Amino acid sequence: MICCKKIKVFCSFLILFFCINSSIFSFDNKAPDKEIYTQALSYVRQGDKDFAFMYFDMLVRVYPNSPFSQSALFVLGEYYFENKSYREARDYFSRFLAYYPDSPAALFVYCYLLDIAKRGQNQDLIEDMEESILTYKQFTLLFSDYSECKYKSLLNNEYKALYYIDRVDIYINENLFETVYF
Repeated sequence: MICCKKIKVFCSFLILFFCINSSIFSFDNKAPDKEIYTQALSYVRQGDKDFAFMYFDMLVRVYPNSPFSQSALFVLGEYYFENKSYREARDYFSRFLAYYPDSPAALFVYCYLLDIAKRGQNQDLIEDMEESILTYKQFTLLFSDYSECKYKSLLNNEYKALYYIDRVDIYINENLFETVYF
C-alpha cells in the first residue's frame, strides 16, 4: 500500500514537472512563492495531501527563503511521517530545526524526532530529543497545574504540549503522542 502511494506521488510529481515550465507556472511573477503556497493550501482544503505535498516541496526547493517556507518545511516532515517514511521525515525535520530553531513548531519537531529515534532505537538521539523537549521553554506553574503550548499545522493537525511538574504530555489532534518525564 505504501509502495502504491509512493508511485502515485512520484507519477503525480512527474506530470506536474512536465506541465510546468521553468518560470514556475503562469503565476503572477511578483509573488510566485505565494501562488505556489496558495495552490498547496487549496489542495489541503480539497483533502488531496499528495498534490499539496508536491506544491509545498516545490516551494521549499525553489524559494527556500520565502516567508512561506517555514510552514511548508514542517508540512513535508509531517507528510513523510504520516506515510511512515521516517528517514525522509527525519531529514526534513532536522532541516527545519537548522533553519527555524525558535519556531513555535520546533517543540513538536523534537517530538517527531524522538518518536523516530525510538523506532530506530537510537539511545543518544532519544536522550537529546527528550532533553530538548524538557528544556524547550521555561514555564512557571505558579497558579496552575500545567503550562500549555499549541501549534496548528497547514495540514490541520493540532499540536498541544502540556508541561506538568513531573512530565510533558504531547498531543496530536487530541491523541496522546508522547510523554517525557523530568
